[in-house]
Amino acid sequence: MGAKNEDIEMNILVLAFLAIHPFDCRRRITRLRSNPSEYSFPMRFLALFLALQCCQLLASEKSIAEVPTHLATALGDEAAAFVRRHREKPWMLYLPFNAPHTPHEPTAESLAKFEHIVDAKRRRYLAQVSLLDDAIGAVTKALAETGQSGRTLVFFFSDNGGHTPSGSSNGPLREMKGTLYEGGIRVPFLVSWPDKLPGGRIYEEPVLSLDLFATSLAAAGVPMPTDKTYDSVNLIPYLSGEVNTLPHERLFWRLRAKNFAVREGAWKLVAIEGQPPRLFDLSNDLGERTNLATSKRAPCQSFG
Repeated sequence: MGAKNEDIEMNILVLAFLAIHPFDCRRRITRLRSNPSEYSFPMRFLALFLALQCCQLLASEKSIAEVPTHLATALGDEAAAFVRRHREKPWMLYLPFNAPHTPHEPTAESLAKFEHIVDAKRRRYLAQVSLLDDAIGAVTKALAETGQSGRTLVFFFSDNGGHTPSGSSNGPLREMKGTLYEGGIRVPFLVSWPDKLPGGRIYEEPVLSLDLFATSLAAAGVPMPTDKTYDSVNLIPYLSGEVNTLPHERLFWRLRAKNFAVREGAWKLVAIEGQPPRLFDLSNDLGERTNLATSKRAPCQSFG
């Protein structure tokens, strides 16, 4: 998919880490048969079902018999080949990686790079991340070697925070994946467009992955749909410094129907079913340790 406006010569590359569950089928089925206690009763059926579903590998809607060395590597190589094949015209490429999602099954070579890490889970997690890094490096190398780096708008982000029991780390942030605290929803978000945006800068204001929609359309010269009101915001004027206001007045999250969070400026409200609301000032409490819901300086009416 290229830019609709033929006068605009540019590409869009979306690099995302999403919760796609890859299973080494033979290994998973063998483990399930030999160690059934590793899975709870309902999870035995789920694990077997997912393993069986993944036994047929597809590429370009065709079944392939040869299992790639690692899925992250295979995705990176195929994406790099796509970039090289389409150097003569605008394109859009959506490249979602599974790594470093569990199960952590890195290659022996990547694992050897982190043999100095004592914790086994952490070691395997880092090895998975290194495979992701190498795959993205293969794609960006293809962009550079074909002279497309400058005109390519690249997004890179994750779908949620790290799952710490599996070896990741969210640093000072509270909690992890599957929660509404910063450890669950604050993720890396990188944007690169050398021909249009200055590099080496950090944009401090909060944005959402939803903003890819409006940003990509604007970059490609395509107007936003008018059938409804969209939350997505074109980030280009904010990232370029042309606009200095906030992209979003408020940001909203919902988890499992009755749990939600709202952010307005540095203030963040977290409401979890069955618990009193919690309010945090992220400007000086990024770890969300101090609940200010009853504080006199809290903007309670603003969130009401």
